[in-house]
Amino acid sequence: MLKRSDFLRNRKIWILLGIQLFLIALGTAGLFERTGIVIDRELTGQLLGEGVPLPAGVYTARLYCEVTEDTLTTFEVASDVAAFKALLSNPVPIRPDLSVQECQFYLRTDAQQFRIVINNPESLSVRWAEITGGTEKHRIFLFWVLTASLGLDGILILAMYHRKHPLPPDRKLVLLGIPALTLLSSLPVLVDYNVQGNAISLPLMQIEALVRSIVQNWLSPEARALWLTEHGYTASPVYGDMFLFLPASLRILGFHPTAAWQLYTVAVNLATTLFAYLCFRKCFENRYTGMLGSALYTLLPFRLSFLYTDAAVGAYTAMVFLPLSIWSFYRICRDSTAQKGYLWNGLLLAAGLTGILQSDITVFAMALVCMVILCLFYRKTAFRPHTFRVWLFAAILIAVLNTCFLVSRFNLFHSDPFFRQTVRSALPTGFLAMAGLWLTIAACAVFRRWALGKKAFIIAAAVLVLASTYQLNNILLTQDCILRVYSAQSLYGFGSPDS
Repeated sequence: MLKRSDFLRNRKIWILLGIQLFLIALGTAGLFERTGIVIDRELTGQLLGEGVPLPAGVYTARLYCEVTEDTLTTFEVASDVAAFKALLSNPVPIRPDLSVQECQFYLRTDAQQFRIVINNPESLSVRWAEITGGTEKHRIFLFWVLTASLGLDGILILAMYHRKHPLPPDRKLVLLGIPALTLLSSLPVLVDYNVQGNAISLPLMQIEALVRSIVQNWLSPEARALWLTEHGYTASPVYGDMFLFLPASLRILGFHPTAAWQLYTVAVNLATTLFAYLCFRKCFENRYTGMLGSALYTLLPFRLSFLYTDAAVGAYTAMVFLPLSIWSFYRICRDSTAQKGYLWNGLLLAAGLTGILQSDITVFAMALVCMVILCLFYRKTAFRPHTFRVWLFAAILIAVLNTCFLVSRFNLFHSDPFFRQTVRSALPTGFLAMAGLWLTIAACAVFRRWALGKKAFIIAAAVLVLASTYQLNNILLTQDCILRVYSAQSLYGFGSPDS
């Protein structure tokens, strides 16, 4: 066991901790900087003309105007700095129903001539313009400092522990394999754009609607504010919003939509790799089999297609929890009913199915169908008297945890034929997700039954990595429709509220 004194006795560790504390203090101090109007309305002429000086930071340009002609008009920001990605922004459509138009942008280099550019200025009457700033830059800096510090400290602690107590090869494989699988499956997000192109606009709008609802303290299980020109719209009828709170929180923190989406994708890949390993390892009681199952499941071709071709956020989020539901079913049917804590297997099942339900209704439906079929196959253990208590306990937990979600969707299913058609059309997605899980289980069973050793694992892993690398590379090369969203207001249907 590594003692705390062993870690803190090293002078280099103290130097590293000192640097980390200094950077944390620097980022924290930035949170108390003055925020508000950076360039006021008195400089409107210069802001719309030759430009004004502006330091690097995260800002919002506000344009107070009235539309005089019924034509499509946009405005954007421009800088005299010609460096690559010195200014991150998008043209924003000017909406006639709003008197205040907003455009959030990210200026990464100090500019001497920063200005607002209006396309087709004859169609509107500008009263004034201003630029406001906040602490987003410092919040983003603090987020990365804390993330890097926690990761680096964890690696150092693990390295020092390994020096005193060498880890066996199978554990080292897990510690290195899970980050490697996460990195490999996340290769398409290591670029500065989203490869899904226009397909990703809908989930980005869904996230942005969630952000605006959180900021305005208006959260409803059935509708979201500021959706479809601020009239409200049914919120995610098939896909739940619970896990989209992560990218929404990143947006509130200050990240632009593209970065928030990419970080969410990496988090989903990490969770999928970790959950799949834990579940397959527990089911087959072997770390090599667990890692093989994790690799097969994480790098499934249609899972990568859900991620990077279809932008099926609900389907690939639900696939995080599919192994957890199967593992809980395995424990319920395998464990002895007299075993201590047997009833709590229902909690594990409820957690897995709740995660699936809050991600994608169709995958949840297919998971229930598969469990019913499995109960028929394992009827001797699945229908034991004490096992019924576990099923009942899990069902009650699922109903309680998802009451609002289930009631709203039940009402929609009975009152809205379009919703019923949407659910039916999405069922093949749920079928593919479940099929991928069963293919992985079958492959792990073959690997375990034939008692294949380390060499077979290495060969299978190498073939899998080559095949997945080819598919990921093919995705990057063939997706000619890409999207960079830096200004959230550029997404259709959004804008600042009328002030």
